[in-house]
Order: sequence, then C-alpha cells, then structure tokens
Amino acid sequence: PVGCNDTFEQSLGPVEKFADLRFNDIASSEAARHKLGTAMESVGSGEALKASITDVEMDLKGEGGTPLSGFFDWSVGLVSAALSNILDKSAHYEGGRGLILMGEPCSEQTVRQRAKDSETADFIQNAPIPLQSTDCKGVIQWANLAMLDMMEYTQDEYVGRHCSDFAPDDQKDLMSEMAKAVHCGKKIKEVPVCFYRKNGGIVPLLLDTNVSYSEDGRFHHTRCFFRDDTGRRVREARAEALVDEMDRSLSLLDHFMSNTLHFIRTPCNVMTQALDAARGQLDSANHANQSNSMVSVAAKAAILESKLMLDVTVGQLSDLTRTLDDVSDLQRFEQGAELRPVINDVELLPLCHSVMAECALRCHDGVECVLDIGEGKATLPTDPKQLRRVLHHLLANAAMWTRQGSVHLSVTHDVYPNGAPRCVFNVTDTGVGIAGNIDVVGKYRQPQSMGKAPKGGSELSQKYLASVQQARDRQVEAAGSLSNAKGVGLGLLLSYNITNALGGELCFSSEPGNTKFSFSLPY
Repeated sequence: PVGCNDTFEQSLGPVEKFADLRFNDIASSEAARHKLGTAMESVGSGEALKASITDVEMDLKGEGGTPLSGFFDWSVGLVSAALSNILDKSAHYEGGRGLILMGEPCSEQTVRQRAKDSETADFIQNAPIPLQSTDCKGVIQWANLAMLDMMEYTQDEYVGRHCSDFAPDDQKDLMSEMAKAVHCGKKIKEVPVCFYRKNGGIVPLLLDTNVSYSEDGRFHHTRCFFRDDTGRRVREARAEALVDEMDRSLSLLDHFMSNTLHFIRTPCNVMTQALDAARGQLDSANHANQSNSMVSVAAKAAILESKLMLDVTVGQLSDLTRTLDDVSDLQRFEQGAELRPVINDVELLPLCHSVMAECALRCHDGVECVLDIGEGKATLPTDPKQLRRVLHHLLANAAMWTRQGSVHLSVTHDVYPNGAPRCVFNVTDTGVGIAGNIDVVGKYRQPQSMGKAPKGGSELSQKYLASVQQARDRQVEAAGSLSNAKGVGLGLLLSYNITNALGGELCFSSEPGNTKFSFSLPY
C-alpha cells in the first residue's frame, strides 16, 4: 500500500505498518488472502476493469491496540498513471497504472446471512439430484453439477440453450405441451421424458417442475427436478418379460392339462359306453333267466353280482369324468376365463328331483333326503347343466359330512331388495358343521347388479379356496378321521364361480349340526 484515507488508518492502522506487505497479506486467512490477491491480479493485468470481493476477513486495530478482526466487501479498480506516480514516491509504478481499493465494512447480520446463503447455494449446486431452471421461453438459465454430469456438458456448453435442443424429435410436442401447462400455472409431476447426452446417447428421465413468479406476478423462472428413469424402465421391462414368460408357461401348462384331461376323458367315455352296453346285456340275460328253470341259482346270482359290479364301475367312471370336467373348468376360471351360460327355461321339479336322487345314493344309512319346492313359477331361465353341477356339488358335500339327521334342498321364490324376482336355493344339513359360524365366502362377497356376477379372479379364488380348505380341515378334525373326506376339494370353489357366472352369489354359514349353503338366481 502507498496511500490510504483516515478511515483506513482508523480501522486497520497507519499505512507505514503495511509498507513491506502486499495488500492482500493484510487479510486474516489464507482463503481470504487468495481471494483478494486473485482479484487484484485480474484487474492489474488488464483481464478485468474492476472486481468485487465479499466477506474478506481482515485484522483490525482495536482500542488500546487490541487486535480484532472484521469483514469487508472490497472493490478493486485501476487509477491513472499520474495518480500512481503521486502516490508512489519510489516511482515503482512510474509510467504504469496502480490499483485503488475501496472497502465497505460488513455487519455481523450481513455476514451470517451471507454464510447461510452460501451454504444453501452449495447445497443446491452439489445436490445429488439433477436440477435446472429455465426462463419463460424455455432457455436454460442455470444447472447444478449433477445435471451437468448427467448430460456430460460443461456450464458454458449447456446454459443458454433451449430445452428442446436436447429432446428427441418424437418428444418435441411433449415439451411444447408441458411449456403451455407450466405457463398456465400447472405443476408437472413425474412426466417421463428423454434427453440427448453430449455423446449422443439418450437418458430417460422423470421430470417434476413448477414456476417461480416475481413479486409483481410475472414469470420469473421454472424449477426443474430430474431423476434418472433408467432403473425403473429396466425393472418394468424385466417385469414385462417375466409376465410374458409366465403367460407362455401358463399357456403351455394349459395346453398340457387340456391334452392330458382329454387323453383321460376319452377312454373313460368309451369305457362308460361299453359298460352300459354290457349292463344292458346282463339285464336282458337276467330277465330271460328268471323264467328259465334250467339256469341254476348260482348262475343267476353271478349275473346279479356282475350287474352290481358294473353299476359301481359305471358310477365311479361317471364321478371320474365329472371330476375331470371340474378340474378343466376350474383351471379356466383361475386363468380369468368367463363362463358363458346357455340359458333355457328349466323345469325346477324334475331337475331338483334328479339331483336329490343322486344325493340319496351318497348318504349314510339313516340320513333322510328332503326336497321342498315352494309355490311359484315352475321354470327358471338359466343354464340347466351348470345349475345341476352346483346343486350336485352342494348336496354331495352335505351328504359327505352328514352321518345322521337329514340333507334338505329347498327352492323358494322371493325378490331382491330392488323388487326384482329371484329364485332362492338352500342346501342345509345336520352334519358336523364348523364351530364359530365361520363364513368361508362371506368376506369375499362383492356388490353386484342384477344378472351380473361379482368380479373375481385368481387371487379371489385362491383366498376362497384357502378358506374352504380351512373349513374342510376343521370338518375332518371334527369327524375324527378322513374316511368321509372323499373328492379333491374343488366342488365348493367351482360352485362359487359358476354361481357368479349365472348371476348369483354363493353364501355359506355353519355351526355344529346346522350347515347352510344358499344362492339366488334372477328370473
């Protein structure tokens, strides 16, 4: 320093104190000395006409010579060569131009606020999330380091260009639509976009943005937050590939199951027809032998025994064929297929009488089978084959678990809450039941409109099947053995799906000695 004013000397000391020092050496810290020295060299070398440095900590002269420190904002500029010669008696600057520095003391509040602002700026600039701002025209005003690293550009290469310069052609319209939305004050949230990197590669991103407005309500700039969307898209692609592979596997399994079931069902049908023919021949032979005294009693007994064996065999083949049909249909239900009923006017009395006769053959000795059809319409518009299947499974289940008492099928005529007519089927029994009155289908019940089955799917069926299996296990536990647990446990689940397809809903309630299945079908 070669000269100073009174304020300088009052704050820092007489100029002679610093005669052998560079001015930036007066700063208290190495960082401050470097910052001040860089500014002085920049102006002194002609790179800049002036420079400003803020928050430079310097040693002060306190009262009684007590050393203190304070912060200054310094402005550095050039002075004329003549003034330099006047100030510098040693003519060190003769013929050149010196520097003039003007300092403004900073208050403690200003220093604290600037420290907070610097911390905030550092937080944003070095945030791990790519950030940028644009003006009202879409020109990039600023980008943090994460954004520049992701795009592989420098600050000078990236800032000042339009956003659309980095967008693929197929996303130009999207960028335009987002710009319109932002100008209308709308927020953009998690919009998938793509940008070109400097190396020509495309990076998928998720964009969130909103607008910062000035105090007078004018568009100031946007706040754009980006996230690399590559990982999510890779996961989605993998998930889609897994779903496709699962669909392919299920299709192969379905094809295999269909072929297997067909392979088993075809010979079963042939054997059933052959056995029916043989049974007819035995009936004819038995009828002829009854009036023929030449045939021994043993021969007649052998014919009757053979006929009984054929009846049992035909019955078991029929059960096997029915089971194969159930497995095949249930498999399709699980895959989301819809059953399309073939609607006809069904005579209720003959159909119910037929299924009750089959139930009677399955009941234990002493169990009574009761059929009760209330007054009302004698016919019901529904699919007779599917209605028979539902009633067959419900009655077969009741007969299986009822050792004494009765199995009861009742058909009544009622109305829905909206007044539409309906036909109500109830199957009750006095079997072991389930303690606790657990409703294995009640918690899966869904609202439905007339003539439309409630929506369900594989997950619904799996939950229902698990509940039915739980109820079945409790029945077995209550019965004390597996001797009565015939079948494969699919009848109730199949009945639930078929009932839904027919426009009804299967309901269940049970307690020891009183189990009830019911469903309603619309007229």
